[in-house]
Amino acid sequence: MNQRHILVAAGALFLGTVAGISRASAQINLAAGDVAIIGWVDNGSPADVLTIVALADLPAGTRIGFTDNGWDSTVGGFRNTNGAHDGDGNEQLMLFTALLPIARGRIMSSGDAGVDFAWTTSGAITGTGVTSGSYGMPNLAQSGDQVYAFQHSTGNNILNTPTIAALFVLDDTGAFESATSTATGDVPPGLSAAAHTALTFAQSGSGQDFMAFDTSALAHGSKAEWLTAIGNASHWTFGASGSLPSGNIAVDAPLVGAVFCAGDGSHTACPCGNSSPVGADEGCLTSLGMGGKLRASGTASLSGDTAQLMGTQMPNSSALYFQGTTQQAGGAGTVFGDGLRCAAGTIVRVATRVNVNASSHYPVAGEMALSIKGGVAAPGTRTYQIWFRNAAPFCTPSTFNLTNGVSITWSA
Repeated sequence: MNQRHILVAAGALFLGTVAGISRASAQINLAAGDVAIIGWVDNGSPADVLTIVALADLPAGTRIGFTDNGWDSTVGGFRNTNGAHDGDGNEQLMLFTALLPIARGRIMSSGDAGVDFAWTTSGAITGTGVTSGSYGMPNLAQSGDQVYAFQHSTGNNILNTPTIAALFVLDDTGAFESATSTATGDVPPGLSAAAHTALTFAQSGSGQDFMAFDTSALAHGSKAEWLTAIGNASHWTFGASGSLPSGNIAVDAPLVGAVFCAGDGSHTACPCGNSSPVGADEGCLTSLGMGGKLRASGTASLSGDTAQLMGTQMPNSSALYFQGTTQQAGGAGTVFGDGLRCAAGTIVRVATRVNVNASSHYPVAGEMALSIKGGVAAPGTRTYQIWFRNAAPFCTPSTFNLTNGVSITWSA
């Protein structure tokens, strides 16, 4: 291959079926970028090595295919001049299986063995219409290569039949093109440079046999923030050899709920022209020059509540987290102190905090789940907000302000 593409977990639809994939499909349970390749060795002995990281929780039973057969945009599938009966195509196919649930942030290499995951790198590939081909670790060409991470809707002849969901791509030759040889490969539908799920790095020279992402690039971050960091070549090491990433990274829980009642002037005006920037989705400006921000993450399920409220951009002072049953003024909010009151209806005081480093959250370890503390006994919607002290002379004579509101719909 005149390119090294690594297609790593980026939830696209390819192999001729670009639309209509249901995440409930038999073996497609991930989205684009839920897994990323963050390292490889292409002169390994006895085999080359790939290193991946889970940027989302991987349920038990999750299966991911990895292949260095290039993507042929002309036919809308992986290049395979041998025909659909050849299960591994012109190059190799490897499978990853999560035997137990794997938490986001876990780093795993193809040479690793674990009780909660397994790599299939040997044995005949079977399935309807398959008459040849064996599983194997992608044999990464030192002159340039590509690896794709993907899922398949049925698990039958996954390289050659619909429907496939691509998960990520990395190329180390500086360009993508439709596969016409073992040295080429393109970007499948659903992956893109803009989303940092299709990456291309120019190879540094013939002596480059190793590349690895520096996991210290972020202390923690969301899936999107980690993908952005992974897509930055300055966060990688390229050379003849080195140590592949290992251990874990801190991937923030995905956000839940919907922001409403931002103090950006788009609805009710802030009391003294102290509107926050449009699109920031935060409260009216405080004496810090920014609005208090509330977000929620985790799972808003009464049977498995992991939801957490996270307040940031507030003074290091007292803060009251509270819950409502409706949105004040239909979601526009009403002036209250230096900000807007957003959560209304039946009010429950969730917790009082003292902000440290301009932030706080609820719950912390050992505290009641949010739904229990809020008395949410049945599925339905609740609204949340933080009322915090801002004693510095600013805006009105009041000494307090509020964050934006967040609306969470609780499921059973």
